[in-house]
Amino acid sequence: MVDPVSVAGLGLAVFSTGAEYGNSGNFSSTSKAVSYMHPKTPNSARWRDMNTRIKLTAFHPRPGWSRQVFYFRLIYQYNGYDIRNARVEGLVDASSGMYTSSFTVNWRGQSHSRQSNPVSQIVFNFVGRWDPHGLGDVSFGGQLVISASLNGSAYESFGMDFSERNWVRAGY
Repeated sequence: MVDPVSVAGLGLAVFSTGAEYGNSGNFSSTSKAVSYMHPKTPNSARWRDMNTRIKLTAFHPRPGWSRQVFYFRLIYQYNGYDIRNARVEGLVDASSGMYTSSFTVNWRGQSHSRQSNPVSQIVFNFVGRWDPHGLGDVSFGGQLVISASLNGSAYESFGMDFSERNWVRAGY
């Protein structure tokens, strides 16, 4: 439970970005580590680690091919007020093998909650391209929202804003 006296003293939050993480090959994902911190977070706030998998799936139009699944590791620390070192990393070994097709995605984190809100939220806007070699080339994009809340959920929401031909989906 959040102490109202502590919340009143939090003041405005500070948002920052860090080093870029990426990988290469036919499956490519980039993300910068981001943090959203309040200047007067109570010293009693305990940091917790979040480390979970999320996925995007892509329809492959070639007969005999199943849908392609691309896994990502969502990593951050939170304490009920703040989020630090949040990033999304591509998991090449866990994802579908890519031989001639290519799947690229860029995750861009930014503040999502107001600075005066005692519980920080970060949104990762993502955009990408799915090219199943010679059978189409589509763009897609969406949002992943994370929160410093102690509710136990890895994320608040994860969904698509657009997907040409509806070939790429979040989750599924």
